Amino acid sequence: MAFLLRFFALVLIMGGVVQASTAPALAGHALPANSAFSELTLDSLTLHRSKNSNLHVKLKHASNQITILTLTITYPNGATQSVVHSTLGAEATIEWIVPPNAGTGRATYQIATGGCGCGDHNSVQADAAQNVAEGSFTVE
Repeated sequence: MAFLLRFFALVLIMGGVVQASTAPALAGHALPANSAFSELTLDSLTLHRSKNSNLHVKLKHASNQITILTLTITYPNGATQSVVHSTLGAEATIEWIVPPNAGTGRATYQIATGGCGCGDHNSVQADAAQNVAEGSFTVE
């Protein structure tokens, strides 16, 4: 009996060590192999209605031209929200408030890059990397 108790205690301790060594989750997203994005990070994979939220974006290549980032979110209730942000560098943080009537459950998002649309100052080329990434989070 004492052996079983020691074995059970060892299993509990090892489970805690394994769980503690697990890296925190980035945004639940899919980055295509040739993506223009190197990293997407949400504040949390669970966002709350009527609260501020942030998506931190890292691009693979910095540009001295304006890059437009468009975040389109589809909430559990079917409503959509678009947030447009611009950056001159390789990083940006897009902020928004989850609507109070967004519903509860899984929400999806799409983040896309684009140029400024101002002639030859447009930083997105026709043969550029994949400019769209998708992901999801939970709304509570």
